[in-house]
Amino acid sequence: MMRDSWEAINHRWSSWVTNYGGSQQLELLRHLGFTSPSQEQLAFVLAAFLGIAALVGALWARWRQPPGQAWQRLHRLLLRQLQAKGLPVAAHQSPRALALLTGQTFGDAAQPVCDWLLRLEQARYRADAGQLALAALQREFKHLPWSDLAAAQTQ
Repeated sequence: MMRDSWEAINHRWSSWVTNYGGSQQLELLRHLGFTSPSQEQLAFVLAAFLGIAALVGALWARWRQPPGQAWQRLHRLLLRQLQAKGLPVAAHQSPRALALLTGQTFGDAAQPVCDWLLRLEQARYRADAGQLALAALQREFKHLPWSDLAAAQTQ
C-alpha cells in the first residue's frame, strides 16, 4: 500500500514536473483562455504566478511572525512616540519604568498611557497573557491620548 502511494507520487512528479515540456506549457495556456499562446504569454503567466506566490508568502510570513517580533516592533514604536513627546527614554527601559517616568513627567494627563504601559508589561512577561493581549494592545496604542501629553508638558 505504501509502495503504491510512493509510486503514484513519483509518477505524478515525473509527469507534471520533470517531463513538463513546451507542448504541455502551451496547452496550459489554452486552458487558461489564451487562444493562440506564445512564449511571451507563457513568460507573462509565469511571472504573474511567481509574483502572486511571493506576495502570498510575504503575507503569510508577516501573519505568522514570532511573538517576540510583534513585541519588539510595538516597543520601538512606543519609544519613538515617547521621545517625540520630549521624554528621554532608552531601549532598555521596561514598560513599568516607562510608566513611572511618563507619570512623573506628565502628571494626571499620562494616566491612560501609564495604565496601558502596565498592561503591556503583563502581556509581555506573563506566561498566560498570550498573543491576543499583545494584539489588543497594538490596536489600543493608536487611540492613546498622546496629544494630552504634549498639552500637559506645555502647561
